[in-house]
Amino acid sequence: MAIFSKGADPEALDASASRLDGHAAELAQIDDNVRTSLVILTAGWVGGDADAAAVAGRCLERAVAAAAARLRSTSEILRQQARQQRTASAGGPATSAPPVRTRPVVATSAPLSPPSRNPPPLNLVGGPMLPDGGPSPQPPSPVAGLTAAQVAAFTAAVGHPPVTANDATTAAMLDPTTQQAKYQGMSSVIKTFPITPRPGVGVVRVNLFIPGESVFNLDSMNLGDNRDFDPHAAPDASRVTLYVDCDNGIVVARQNPSDSTDLMTQALGPTDVAVGTPSVGVYQADDGRIAIGYEATDPFALAGTGDLGWSVNGDMIIDPGTNGAPMSVSGTRGDFPSLEVYSTTTTGDTSTLYQYRATGSAFGPMTALPFHGSYGSPRPDAPWPTTPPTVVTGVVPTPTPTATPTPTAVPTSPPSAPSPPTTPSAAPTPTMPLGPTPWPGDGFHPVGPGAR
Repeated sequence: MAIFSKGADPEALDASASRLDGHAAELAQIDDNVRTSLVILTAGWVGGDADAAAVAGRCLERAVAAAAARLRSTSEILRQQARQQRTASAGGPATSAPPVRTRPVVATSAPLSPPSRNPPPLNLVGGPMLPDGGPSPQPPSPVAGLTAAQVAAFTAAVGHPPVTANDATTAAMLDPTTQQAKYQGMSSVIKTFPITPRPGVGVVRVNLFIPGESVFNLDSMNLGDNRDFDPHAAPDASRVTLYVDCDNGIVVARQNPSDSTDLMTQALGPTDVAVGTPSVGVYQADDGRIAIGYEATDPFALAGTGDLGWSVNGDMIIDPGTNGAPMSVSGTRGDFPSLEVYSTTTTGDTSTLYQYRATGSAFGPMTALPFHGSYGSPRPDAPWPTTPPTVVTGVVPTPTPTATPTPTAVPTSPPSAPSPPTTPSAAPTPTMPLGPTPWPGDGFHPVGPGAR
């Protein structure tokens, strides 16, 4: 560090200015390295995490460039003061030095070799930075790409227009419109369930998808989703999707259309498109945990096969992080198709909660649909069942809380023998398995379908 003698040490001023110039050059090199690294990192990276990284990188670039500019501006002031002191000591006018710049000097980095490899500063979200270091264009809104139908669907279900990136994903999930050509314009079937909102928790997406290109269905071939795990899969890239938006308090159950291709003409593509109605039950506990039971039957499956277990079904409990624990998921799932569960926070960070890769064989539905496995670690007050799921084909359960018994008059004709209470035969049985205690546990309350 330079030592000043009574404020009149031009050599010390020049030395300090040189040190500041050196630090500014270091910052410029850091800025260049950060910029290059982000360009490489985001070249093949898309989605919410990539957008967040780009915004953070742009802010870092601007902060580093501003710091370097401030150092260069300060060093210039020090050099001017040194010149003024030398002039005053020689008896000349103190005003002979050039005036101080009133605007900061933009930091520039030394050109790389070859010079063409030193690109101008980049704003990875909003385009090139302005030459004077001024404000760059703002990044696009996370909901800018939504269609009018998606905005309308979200507003109708939630009660306000979409604002955040997670809102945009929920809006796309709520719009039944399909984009893939194989669906021939047929819409998906969507059901919604209002839950108690927990702002700040984020969203959980559950996708069930056929990994192969097609699967055998007795007298036909059904087209699959032909993909691997993908946390950013499109809403119509799975057979069934369960989307739990904790921020807005809504569960979305979506079943996409199925495509059937005749065995003799499968090379010509799908000959028929149909969509089934998922059977879903949703429960929520006071501490925020959410239980979901689901069952979806192929609309082209032979009649009665769903009753025999040949359907996409399972159940799960999503714990959003009670008692300080991280978010987790537990449940039972069928051995076909594949299952993926992801969590996305309000800041756009996506993490994998569970993945199960089903067989890619065309005979997967025939050999694996009736079998199940469990995953996760359920809490003691919500034990998992030991019996296979009960399947009710074509029924969407809307369970209601059991009413508290009230005193009634003594019947004129007493029953011949006492019997334990049973569920009336007319009431639909939830598509959820029953274990030693009623699933999902005494702490959960049923949630009826519909908008908020």
